[in-house]
Amino acid sequence: MSSSNDSVISFRIADINTHEYALIEENYNSVQDNDSSLISSIEFGADPDKRILGIRLKFIFEQDSKPFLIISTIVGFVIEEASWESLFTEKGDEIIIPLNFATHMGLIGTGTVRGILHEKTANSGINAIILPPIDLTNHISEDVRVNLMDT
Repeated sequence: MSSSNDSVISFRIADINTHEYALIEENYNSVQDNDSSLISSIEFGADPDKRILGIRLKFIFEQDSKPFLIISTIVGFVIEEASWESLFTEKGDEIIIPLNFATHMGLIGTGTVRGILHEKTANSGINAIILPPIDLTNHISEDVRVNLMDT
């Protein structure tokens, strides 16, 4: 489902916050590198008072069903006023983030997490673990609706 609002959304990155970070080295066995699994989730939110759209990306790396690395990062995007107004539904109780822009937010967020992980694991045996390319179509397949009553 694509949005009828395919206009360009003007924005800038407002904030990057590592919400959660845990390194559990005893659950990591470098010999089993190829046996690692990755669990990922993406959530969207909004702060209407500040014209901010946010994306929270969480990644859990596991071996033998035991997490050895957990990271959750929130990236906030300030939306230019005219673009912001174009995102509201007619009732004004929801924002619709067009699929293309939601995916763009996801790509920026994933790249940000990748850099944070590299820096945070710099002095550990887990530094060789790199967040792989993520197929965002598993998480974002249509316009994203953010209910402003829930934020």
